[in-house]
Amino acid sequence: MLFTVVIVVGLLVYFASMFTGGKSYRETREIFYGNYYAEDALINTEDKPNSKEAVLNCVENGIGIKTEVYLTKDSRVVVSTYSDMNRDYGLDKNIADVTADEIEELGILTLTDLVNLTEGKVPLILELKVGHDNQTLCRLVADAIKESNRQNIAVCSFHTGMITWFRDRQKDVFRGVVSAPPADFKNLSKLQRFMTGNLANNGNMKPNFMLYRNKPYSVFVKFAIASGVLNGVWTVEDPQEGKKLEEIRDMIVVRGFMPETVHFRDLPAAQLTEEQEKALAKAEAAKKPVRQRSIAEILADDELEDEEMLDELQEEFEEFADDVKEEIAEFVEDAKEEISEIKEKMITLDKE
Repeated sequence: MLFTVVIVVGLLVYFASMFTGGKSYRETREIFYGNYYAEDALINTEDKPNSKEAVLNCVENGIGIKTEVYLTKDSRVVVSTYSDMNRDYGLDKNIADVTADEIEELGILTLTDLVNLTEGKVPLILELKVGHDNQTLCRLVADAIKESNRQNIAVCSFHTGMITWFRDRQKDVFRGVVSAPPADFKNLSKLQRFMTGNLANNGNMKPNFMLYRNKPYSVFVKFAIASGVLNGVWTVEDPQEGKKLEEIRDMIVVRGFMPETVHFRDLPAAQLTEEQEKALAKAEAAKKPVRQRSIAEILADDELEDEEMLDELQEEFEEFADDVKEEIAEFVEDAKEEISEIKEKMITLDKE
């Protein structure tokens, strides 16, 4: 029986660790916490996405910028909303197929241009996009951040490997994961959808923040937030929706409008745990002469505290376990359907 309990507890701990985020210094969190960020530097409907004019407009208004970066054919980092340049620039090519010099006349900014234009006046969040050489993109972005000597540049990505690269090689760079509900990842298998949409790769990436699509959270995403990950949202296009989210999100990415205020909340003061408060109170009490308690009194008080703590933990665990059961049951059903589909395909192939 004891062996079974140990195994179950171990599995639960491992399962919980899959969704746990990374730690970061408070001074770094303060830079990015409680801010609005303009997607592609757009705070109006007139500017072109990621243009010099749009960036300077953001700097003038003091709002942070969240944008995407890609790697060109000649290994230069450029800023663009899409890899397909036909969408914004009318050029029927992908960024990976051209050199930086070829597209310079289109007004596409390099990462160096973006860093120089902002002059450290507003925080930047760089979303690294998958391309032909992801490691080189990570390295060049990390080098650019280091050369800028700025603390207010963060990186993020949908891609687990890119954020893991920064976890392993550039721990001081503030890093985040971008995600959305499982149903949004239609091109992935059901298992991959579950892992990606529920942030089950957090244990590998150890992100400091997340940017999640503006949709309801699963219990696993809530658990990731409870582990200390900053709770960000993308992309809000309605000012009123932005105001509502100020109460429940730590970072808000918007597009097409300028918020009433760019900084809506300060990072809460560091809170002592109940155990820390008790220890502090005991330390203060020790400075004053008090009646010496007997060993029996001390043991009785400690036993009562332990029982109360166990009761609270049991209630929290039972509530969490119920939520997890529901999510796992749904995942198992999806997995069964996927296995059935594979079997049917195999039977069809055998008949042919």
